[in-house]
Amino acid sequence: MTVDYDDSHKRSRSSNSTALLDGKNERALQTAIGRQSHRSTAGRKGAHLESQQLTAAEADNIQGNGTGREDAPFSHDRPSKRKVPKDRLSFGEELDDDTDDDAQPTFNLTASTSARFRKERTLAYADKVSSVSAPSEFPLSTLATRAEVPAPLAPRSLGPVSFGIAQSRGLRPYMEDYAQVIASFQLVNRAGATVSDGVVRSFAGVFDGHNGALAAEHACRRLHKLLAADAALERCTGEPGASPAESMAAVGALERAFLAMDSEILQACKTTQPPQQDGSTCLVLLRIGESLWAAHAGDSRAVMSRGGHGIRLTQDHKPLPFSAEADRVRAAGGSVENAFGWRVVGPARGDRKLSCGLAVSRALGDLDFKEPQRLVESRPEVSHYGLQPGDAFVIAASDGLWDVLSDQRAVDIAQAVLAVVGGSSYGSSQPSRATDTLARAAADALLAEALAAGSQDNITVVLMLLQWD
Repeated sequence: MTVDYDDSHKRSRSSNSTALLDGKNERALQTAIGRQSHRSTAGRKGAHLESQQLTAAEADNIQGNGTGREDAPFSHDRPSKRKVPKDRLSFGEELDDDTDDDAQPTFNLTASTSARFRKERTLAYADKVSSVSAPSEFPLSTLATRAEVPAPLAPRSLGPVSFGIAQSRGLRPYMEDYAQVIASFQLVNRAGATVSDGVVRSFAGVFDGHNGALAAEHACRRLHKLLAADAALERCTGEPGASPAESMAAVGALERAFLAMDSEILQACKTTQPPQQDGSTCLVLLRIGESLWAAHAGDSRAVMSRGGHGIRLTQDHKPLPFSAEADRVRAAGGSVENAFGWRVVGPARGDRKLSCGLAVSRALGDLDFKEPQRLVESRPEVSHYGLQPGDAFVIAASDGLWDVLSDQRAVDIAQAVLAVVGGSSYGSSQPSRATDTLARAAADALLAEALAAGSQDNITVVLMLLQWD
């Protein structure tokens, strides 16, 4: 089902999802979020401490200088011969019968004691495994039982995906963000009939408008239809081991959809007088089988959680100095200037100069930056990823979220919500049940965190939750 969210949907959806976090769940969520960002650091400290303790204990036994006191310094000096009553010894008199009467027992293991221990261990193991004569010859498999060997896990496959969307206009008096999700994305042939090929596909799009909402709204309504009509996608199954030609077919289809969408928007802008200057970023996630394609133009970003680590799937298209994007702008006849951030600036035309510049170097629309000189590019950058168990979800969001949250912080927040609302299965290797309710709860938590962090822009968050069976 296609979902096109506006403000009314956002308010009702936000209240429903927020109800999941009331009371005990909300308190647990705050605790989980607080612990999430410190977990890896604490784990490293604990592992280091354990290693230090183990090393000290081994040193006492190996060097034979243990004192029986945890605070005694390690020394290679021979231990002093202190008089120790025999009735206070747990093993000295019994195990050191072969020592001289004048020798004073200490808490150290003498050579004869160590030999006695080795002999006793050898005899004990010999009782269990008569065919082996020395403990050092024991193969690990000899001492293991069938019950101790875990059965191999069945391969996990990617099932349906679930989506959650959260939006807010933030501190702006208007809303120019749009989002589109289609959990079951179906292709159509030239006759307009649905293609039934058994391949599982899903679509998600984030469109962050600027200079008006026309471009973002138009792309939200039309881009997925242009993509579904591309016959090249019928050759894509997304299965592991697919040929590079299959991946390139999907890349070509996404590029054609972006370029066609840009052309439609520019034509729509020309129908008014004066022509409209609306533009929009465009971020698309296309899941086919067990593969994911991320196509984008602009600074809307996609980040995937892989084993709890935030993996950035897209690179922001900003005209930063010394970047390839800035070089392309200059080669096309434009310039890059720092005016409250780096912007694409075009040459003056007649008696007017091109606005105050554009903060992105790729976008849909933006007529003044496309004609007659193509300073801003609409061709997307497309990346292909093979999905695997451990890939839990993908966050696609406008820059209103990423301006105030790092990639890893966003992943930690979503992971904590899923653990509290959905149960601990989202932190384990067991199959997880993805639902739209869980995805919405995580998206709402990200939106709330961005607002609390002071984001002043429109914010759109789409969370694609993966289900591994």
